[in-house]
Amino acid sequence: MKSASTTQPYRSPAWPAGLPPTLHAPRTSLFYNLEVAARRYPDKTAIQYFGTAITYAALLDEVERMAGYLQHTCGIQPGDRVVLFSQNCPQFIVAYYAILRAEARWSRPIRCGSKPNSNTWWRTAAPWLRSAAANCTTASHRCTARHCAT
Repeated sequence: MKSASTTQPYRSPAWPAGLPPTLHAPRTSLFYNLEVAARRYPDKTAIQYFGTAITYAALLDEVERMAGYLQHTCGIQPGDRVVLFSQNCPQFIVAYYAILRAEARWSRPIRCGSKPNSNTWWRTAAPWLRSAAANCTTASHRCTARHCAT
């Protein structure tokens, strides 16, 4: 490794040749990138899941609908924390982007079917967190039941 006094950044031998030694994060949000992809490639497949293709346009539509539900039915405001309780399925992606669209903060995912001890913090969470999640569970379950095994 080079000393700290040199101006050249350290380049790992495993780093691919031809790529710059540092990567710059874009100044756009992930939701914005989804919007752009949906405008440019509306009919291209965004998600392929168990033989079902979801296009960028369909993904953006589902994200917008769920974001509206989060804001208008669940009362999610910009900056609120949202816990995502989901299986590994397309609705996880929809819900994640909807949280970003609602300008809320994604706290962490909780996988459905996790071992009971892995979600101990959830059972001891503040009552408002449990009640807010319970208010949104029924509609979210109806949405996820279309694509995921329950």
